[in-house]
Order: sequence, then structure tokens, then C-alpha cells
Amino acid sequence: MGKLTDVDGTEYQVSEVLIHTPAEHTINKRKFDAELQVIHRCVKGEMKLKAVLSILYVKTPGAVVQGFEEMDILNLPNPVFREGHNLLSKDFHIMKFMYNDDQYNSPPPFNYYKYRGSFTFPPCEEDVIWFIHATPIPIGTTCWTFLRDVPNSPAMKGVKAGCTDSVAAGVMKYEDNYDGTNREV
Repeated sequence: MGKLTDVDGTEYQVSEVLIHTPAEHTINKRKFDAELQVIHRCVKGEMKLKAVLSILYVKTPGAVVQGFEEMDILNLPNPVFREGHNLLSKDFHIMKFMYNDDQYNSPPPFNYYKYRGSFTFPPCEEDVIWFIHATPIPIGTTCWTFLRDVPNSPAMKGVKAGCTDSVAAGVMKYEDNYDGTNREV
């Protein structure tokens, strides 16, 4: 999959990919339509650390994000059935979620926000270094609709989310977060 190296030399390996619709983070109180979170586990350095590279998206008619085009969106894992699913139909290249084909092989530098926090899903592990891409990326409205609707079964609609002790029967619970609990960066 890939690795992330922090300026202090800590190396992280990709372990999971999460998609949130709407986004969990805000920038200057601005809310975004989607967020891709690439979760990494430390492989060299302070081993308890985790890192998340997060990319924010804005619905834009006709916009194409190559990384999402290569995903098998109709077969994304459902939060209830997370184990044993292959999220991607091809190899995962984070640059395809950030740049168009013209920029993919020679991507321009980008700005990001960085902070130390925790995961927003149970078991809510701490010691997480968040890297939030500072410039939102356009995402097509059809792709966004698929990402929002396909992985969520009707049984999951209206189920409360977040870090609580009440995760029944091992089911991951989700809800949108337009309730003011977004993480401001």
C-alpha cells in the first residue's frame, strides 16, 4: 500500500482507509462534503504512534478523482461487515486521490495542518498524528452520492456514532457530524 514519513523520521505503514460523508474536519469553520482518511501504524520510531493522512473533498459536478474511479464502490465494505473485504480493485496510490493524471507523476507540493489527537471511532486510540490536506479536492456529485449511500445499509441509518462504550455486538456505528462536533483544524 504505502508509507508516510514524518519530518522527525518516524515511519508509518498504511493499515486502513476510511471514507466519511460528510467530512469530520472543518477548516475555518467551513464544512466539507467528504473526507478520505488513510490510517497508518508506526513501523519505525515511537511505536505507539498512529498517523492519519486526511483529504477533504467538495462536491463539484463533473469532477473526477482518479482514485475513486478505480475503487469498486458498489462493493465497499459495509460498517457491519468490515472483515474480509478488499476495498480497492487495484493498488492504492494516495496521489490518485489528490491530483489529476497530469500531476500524478510529478505532484506539486501541498500544505497541510498537523495536530496530535485520537481516533474518532472505537476504541478511540490516542497518540494519533493527524495530517490534514489544506486544500479541498473537487469530487463529482455522482461519486460522492455512491460513497455516501452504498456502504451504509438501511439498518445503519440513524444509528449514533462516535467514541462511546456502547458498541453493541461489535457493530461499528456511524452518523453524520453536522451537529457541531466537527474537528476544527
